[in-house]
Amino acid sequence: MNEVCTTWWQENGQMVLIVVKNIGMSVVILGGFFLLVSLMKKMIDKFKASHPSIDESIIKITKKTFTAVLWFFAALIVLDLFGVNTNSVLTVVGASALAVGLALKDTLSNIAAGIFLLTQRPYKTKDFIECANGVSGTIEEIGLFLTKLNTPQGQCIHIPNNAIMNAPIVNYSCNQLRRADLSVSISYESDLALAVDSLITHMKSIEKIVESPAPIVVVSKYADSGIDLSIRFWTKNEDYWNVYFAMNAAIKRIFDEKHIVIPYPQRVITLNHKDVNYIV
Repeated sequence: MNEVCTTWWQENGQMVLIVVKNIGMSVVILGGFFLLVSLMKKMIDKFKASHPSIDESIIKITKKTFTAVLWFFAALIVLDLFGVNTNSVLTVVGASALAVGLALKDTLSNIAAGIFLLTQRPYKTKDFIECANGVSGTIEEIGLFLTKLNTPQGQCIHIPNNAIMNAPIVNYSCNQLRRADLSVSISYESDLALAVDSLITHMKSIEKIVESPAPIVVVSKYADSGIDLSIRFWTKNEDYWNVYFAMNAAIKRIFDEKHIVIPYPQRVITLNHKDVNYIV
């Protein structure tokens, strides 16, 4: 038995030592790359902390890209240790990438669109936008292939970047202030000046409505049943909907206090044979 083991070792010992050595070096190399990847992520996080204006999606994509590249190089080094021709591997990878690129040209266009969106930044994470086909929501993540939105109804929508880039994008969060537009009608018998002054006075009393541009109330139309008023005021983006709904609710209360009538649809019908007008 000892003679068999000795003979086997004499024939294969050198190869075993080389394999063990390569395995050990591979473990060291992979461990080193693991530490390098961790260090790279910490450096990116530190850079993000010192540059808060950078979008979180760019940080995520940068981390994923650097991680993939570093592990790819680590795999090449390990394969080279075990005698694999890495030039052939690179050739195969390049040919495969070309074939996949031709087969997935639409996907590549989404990647190009994703890079464009991340660099030109028509919107960023946490912005509320309206994009292709009237889809609207808050940006959760901008990826290389898809943009993830959360709708006000709690739905999660993934939209291909190419579809977003090829259609108009309405960014409601881009500017600090946003204008609200409300409309209401008053009867022709009501005091128009009192209605206008009451609404403006109330809007000036609301802290979240900014003073400049000043809130205004204008006559937009003399309709069949009453006078249409347009109410316009500016508020911060984060306060928009709260102020919008509060002002909507306040209009009825203000008009009731000032005895201003919000008219119902009316028509005046003249009956010639009685020569009497009826309002219906």
